[in-house]
Amino acid sequence: MEPYSNLKESYTRSELTTLNNFKDYCANKNLEYRFDLYTNDFLIKFLRAKNYKMEESYQMFVKYLKFANEYNIIHINEVQFPNIDKIKIFYPHGFHKTTKTGNPILLQNLGEIKIDDINKLLPDKLLNQYIIFLLERMRNTIFPKCSIASNKPIDRVFCIIDLLGLTTSLMTKKIYNFLNTQLSICQNYYPGILDGLYFVNTGFLFRALWSTCKYFYYEETRQKIKLLAFDYKPKLLEKISPSNLPKFIGGECNCDPYGCIFSDAGPWNEDNEIKNDNDSNYRKKDSLSFMEMINKKETNDIYEQLTLKSKMKDLNQGKKNQDEKIDELGENGLNNNNNENNNININNEQINHMNEI
Repeated sequence: MEPYSNLKESYTRSELTTLNNFKDYCANKNLEYRFDLYTNDFLIKFLRAKNYKMEESYQMFVKYLKFANEYNIIHINEVQFPNIDKIKIFYPHGFHKTTKTGNPILLQNLGEIKIDDINKLLPDKLLNQYIIFLLERMRNTIFPKCSIASNKPIDRVFCIIDLLGLTTSLMTKKIYNFLNTQLSICQNYYPGILDGLYFVNTGFLFRALWSTCKYFYYEETRQKIKLLAFDYKPKLLEKISPSNLPKFIGGECNCDPYGCIFSDAGPWNEDNEIKNDNDSNYRKKDSLSFMEMINKKETNDIYEQLTLKSKMKDLNQGKKNQDEKIDELGENGLNNNNNENNNININNEQINHMNEI
C-alpha cells in the first residue's frame, strides 16, 4: 500500500499546525503507525471528518489501524477470492471514466444483483475484504492516475447505483445489509472518499426505507447521497459529460464489447508516468478476470442474459429520448420526421423480442 497521490494536496497554515499537533497527540498516546503509509494526505481525512477535534480524530484513526490490522490491508491484493470471475456477473459493478472534475466513476447495478449468489461467493469477512480491495485499488492506482490526468490531487470517487429492476419483493434485509456494509466501511475507515453517491431509478419503497435508516450515517455522508427517481439524467449531466456517461443511464458512451460497467475505462488504464507494482495484481483480480471469464462454459449463459438486459436498457433509454424529442417537435415536426418514427418502431420490435427472450 502506497500514499494515494503523487500530487500533494495544499493545506492552510491552520491545517498544517493541526496536523503537527495531531501527530504529537498520537505520539503522546504512544500510538505506533507507519509514517510512510499514513502521510499528511491520509491523516487530514480523519481530522476533517471530526471537525479537527483531537480526541475524536484520534479515536477514529485508532479504529482504522485496528481495522487495517484485522484485514491485513497492506497485503489486501494478495487475498484470494474464490470464483471472483462470477462476482461481477451476480453483481454488475465497475469503474468507468471520470466526472467533469476528474473524479473516477464507480457504477453499480443493484437492480441486477443476485444477492443469494453474492452471499455464497462473498460470505461475511470475505465481503469486507472485497470492498477493501476495491477501495485500496482506488487509493493506490486509480486516484494517482486521475491526479496526473487532471493535474491536481484527486482522492474521491463518484458512485452511481442503478436500482432499475429492484422490485418490492427483492428489497430485502439482505440487500440493505449489503449496502450498509459498503457505506459503513467507507464512512468509518475511508473518510472523505465519497465525492457523491447518486441512487437512480429509486422507487417509493426505497425512498421510504432511506428516510428511516439515513440517520445511521454521518451528516457528511448523508449530504453526499442523492435519491433520484426516473428523471435523473439532468442531475447526472451536471456532474458528468455525456461522452463519459453510459448510455444505459442516459449518456452517450457505449463501451464495446462488454459494456461500460465492465470496461474499466479511464486514466488508470492509459499510459502515464505512474508505474505501480501492485496494479497488475489489482487488474488481474478485477476487470481482466471478467474478460477472460466470459469464454468459460459454466458462466456463458449468465453473461448472455446480462448482455440482453443491458441492451434492453439502452433501447428503452433511446426510446425515452426519442419520445421526449417528439413531444418537443409537436404535430408539425412529427409529420416531417417519418424516418424518426420508423426508427422508433424498430426499437419497439427489438424491445418486444428481448422481453420474449
